[in-house]
Amino acid sequence: MHFPVMKVLLDYLDLTKMTNVDLARKLDCSESYISHLLSGARVPSTRVLNKMHETLGISYDELFKSLPQL
Repeated sequence: MHFPVMKVLLDYLDLTKMTNVDLARKLDCSESYISHLLSGARVPSTRVLNKMHETLGISYDELFKSLPQL
């Protein structure tokens, strides 16, 4: 199953010209975890969503509209 949060991250990486390794460092998680998010294989944890908001400046509205409706 794929989740649209990957689109938010891919747009961010494209805009900032960051690599997966750079993003993993900024979010304090593994490169493998980032790869799983980008492939849509995983949904970000609450901790990572908070880090995306605080560190990357991605609004909660943008992050939460990208998550599947439960």
